[in-house]
Order: sequence, then C-alpha cells, then structure tokens
Amino acid sequence: MEKIFLYIKQGKGHGLLFLLATAIVITIVFLFSIKTVIDDIKPKALLVAEDFLPIEIKNQEIVSHPDTYKRVDLNFGITDKDNFILPVILDTKNSPEELTKEKTAIIITKKYFYITSPSDIKKLEYTDGTYDINYFKSFLDKSIQSTTSTFSLLAICLFFIILLLKSLILTFLNSLILKIRKTPINKEILMRLSALCISFIELLNLLIAKTINLEINELSTFLLAFLLSLIYLKNNLEKQE
Repeated sequence: MEKIFLYIKQGKGHGLLFLLATAIVITIVFLFSIKTVIDDIKPKALLVAEDFLPIEIKNQEIVSHPDTYKRVDLNFGITDKDNFILPVILDTKNSPEELTKEKTAIIITKKYFYITSPSDIKKLEYTDGTYDINYFKSFLDKSIQSTTSTFSLLAICLFFIILLLKSLILTFLNSLILKIRKTPINKEILMRLSALCISFIELLNLLIAKTINLEINELSTFLLAFLLSLIYLKNNLEKQE
C-alpha cells in the first residue's frame, strides 16, 4: 500500500499504463465469455453444415441441390427468457428477387446468400466451386480466429478510451473540490490517483460480477471511484505542504 501511495505522490506519468492494463484484463475476461458462446455455436453450425453440404456452385448458382427446401432452427438461448432462434434455410425451389425484413435468418437460395434482420438485408453472390464439410470447418476456424483477433484489438482500444475518459472526469471533479478548498495539488498527482481509483473499482466490479454474478452499473462504479479518491485526498494529499 505504501508503494501505491508513493507512486501517486512521487511517480512519473499519468497512470495510463494502469488504465491500459485494466483494459487488457477486461478484454481477456470478455474473450473467455465469447469463447463460451463460440463453443456453443460451433457444434450447432457444424450440424447444419453436415446436413446441407456438400454444395456445388456453377455459374454462380447452386446445382447440387435442385428443388430442395431444408430448414434448421438453431437455438442459442441458455434459458427460456434469453432464447434466441436463428433459422437457417436452404431453398433452391424459389429465387426471390426481394426479401422482406424479418427476424434474423440465414437464407440460401439458388442464386444468392441472404442474411436478413429487422434492420437490414445482406445479399451475397456465390463463388463457383464445391464446398464440403472440411472446407466449412476450415472456413469457420479462420473466421473465428480473425474475428477474435479484430475484436481483441478494438475492445482494448475501446475500454482504454472509456477508462481514460472516466479518469479525466474524476481528475476534473477532484481538482474543483481542491480549488474550492484552496488546496494546491499537482495535476499529475490527481491524474495518477484517478487512474488507480478507476482501475481498482473496475477490476473489483469485474471480480464481483464473475464470482457472485452481481454487476455494479457504470454510474455506481464511477461514484465509488470518486469516493475512494476523496478518502485518499482527505487522508494523504491535504497533509502535504
């Protein structure tokens, strides 16, 4: 604890490394949660693929399943309350020019691959070739790896920015309080204090959420960090000459 106090009073920098480390830890925890979801989705996706594949495409049209209609509803819900059904439809009997927006679904027609949702309809053209289960497994693994890597980088950046903004706001509030009380404090000290308080409360919230499944909202975590910084200021920095 004394080393932490010494770092706040006499350390260098603004505590950005603590914020970055916290952002990385939060991202890693999220990745474990995503991995759990992927581990649930992957075998279900493979079951659908085994039923639909192989598919042969010539001149950008499916030729291996003529006049075929198959539908599989994938259930990704853990409980009845958060139940999420994703229909996957193979329909080479009909080739609709337009689809109406509806619930999220994957529709494979003779000429196009559709991903529908209430807000958008994505229409993709085929590439000629023969696609079997081994191809799908390879494609799925590469997609998961690529998506996970991209998500990791974006998540670290996003969490770091959020934590930095919280630290800046906390620094500003503390500086106002000290200005009202006419207690001069170096801004770097306040920034290091804010960064440590924000990081500590965020990691504590993450630990509580994962151990007893109780998550504190964003406003409450910020107020707790603010309270922690005020306690430190009252007991330490105001005693400095």
